[in-house]
Amino acid sequence: MPAIDTTPSNVATSALQGIPFSSLIGGPLQAAIDAQAQSANTTIDFIQKVGLKDGKTIPVEFVYYADGREAKLIVPLLTILPIPYLAVDEVDIEFKANINASSSTYQEDTASSATSGSGSAEVKVGWGLFSAKAKFQASYSSKKDSKATQKSKYSVEYTMDVHVHAGQDSMPAGLAKVLNILEGSITSTANKANLQIAPSTLVASDPTNGKQKLLVTAILFDEKAMRVAGQTLTATIGTSKPAIEPLTLEPTDEDGTVEFEIKIPEVATTVQATATATMDTSDPSKVGTIKVDNGGSGYTSTPNVTITGGGGTGATATAEMDPANPSEATPSKVGTIKVDNGGSGYTSTPNVTIDPPSKTEQAQRVKLKLESTTPPASKTITIIIPEYTT
Repeated sequence: MPAIDTTPSNVATSALQGIPFSSLIGGPLQAAIDAQAQSANTTIDFIQKVGLKDGKTIPVEFVYYADGREAKLIVPLLTILPIPYLAVDEVDIEFKANINASSSTYQEDTASSATSGSGSAEVKVGWGLFSAKAKFQASYSSKKDSKATQKSKYSVEYTMDVHVHAGQDSMPAGLAKVLNILEGSITSTANKANLQIAPSTLVASDPTNGKQKLLVTAILFDEKAMRVAGQTLTATIGTSKPAIEPLTLEPTDEDGTVEFEIKIPEVATTVQATATATMDTSDPSKVGTIKVDNGGSGYTSTPNVTITGGGGTGATATAEMDPANPSEATPSKVGTIKVDNGGSGYTSTPNVTIDPPSKTEQAQRVKLKLESTTPPASKTITIIIPEYTT
C-alpha cells in the first residue's frame, strides 16, 4: 500500500499559521479609537463655533410679558441645544478560519495468465513399407492488469464579522458642571437698562458715637443685561441731620461695578452753659449783674436765661452768643448775659439757669439717588439715621 501524501495538511497548517491575527483584530479596534477621537473633536468644534464668541457664551434673548410689563429672558445658547457627544461603547469582532485538507490513494492490481491460441504440426515418417504420421495442437493465454489512483485536495476559508455600536454618551462631569453653572445664570430682566444696588437700605448708628462709613456696591447693566464698564454715576443726596457728605464716584470697572462709601459725620456732644448772679450793691434786693462761668458748646441758637429763687421776683436777663470763633457760621457758646430787669424783693442771691443746647433729633430716612445717563438707569437707596440726642 503506498504512503498517504501529507502535502495538503502541511500547506493548510502553514496557511493557518500565516493568518495576520494582529491586523485582523487590531485594525477594527484602532478604527474605533480613531472614531472616538474624531467624535471628541466634533464636540469641541460644536461648543466653540456654536456656543462661544470671543471666549464668551452666546446668549439668546426671549422677550415676553409679565404683570403687564415687557420682560426679557436671557439664556446661554449652549443650555438649550443638544451637544453632540457620541461614544463607541461596544466593538464585537468575530473571526473564523475554516481550513479543509484531505488526501486519498487508491491502487488496484489485477494479474491473470492463460494459454490460448492454437497451433498444429503434422509429420510423416516412412520406413519402407511402414509409415507413421503424427499431428500436434497447442494453445496459450496470458493476462496482467494493473490500476492505481491517488487524489489529494485542501481549502482555506476566512470569515470575520465586526459589529460596532455608538450612541450619545453621558455628559462628562466637567462639561455637566459648566452647563449647570450656565443654567444658573439664566435671568429674567426688564427689557431696559438697570442698576443693581447692594444693599438697597442702609442703617446708620448713633452719629454722636463717631464718624461713619457705609459701603455700597452698584452694578450697571444695559438693555441686554450686559454689564457696562467705564460709566460714571451721579449721586443726589437728600437733606439730613447731620448732613451726609457729597459723593464723587469713580467710573464703573470692567465688570460694570463701582464701590463707594457714604460718610455720615460725627455729631459733637454738647455742654450746657452756666452763670452766676451778683446782687446790686446799691440795692441788694435786686439782681445787679450775671457772670457767665462756662459758655457751654453745641448751641445752634441763643438760649433762654431763667432767674429763680432768692425770695424776689421780676428779674430777667438775655444771653448773648460768643462771636470769638470766626470759623463758626453760627456761634456755638454763650458769651455774656445782660440783666434786663433786676427785679425786687430778693433776700438772697437767686439761681441763674441757661437752657441746654441738647435736643432730640427724630429718626430720619434719607434718600440717595444714583443715576446713569448712558445707558439711562437710576436707583434710589434709603439711609436710615436713628434718633439721637445731643
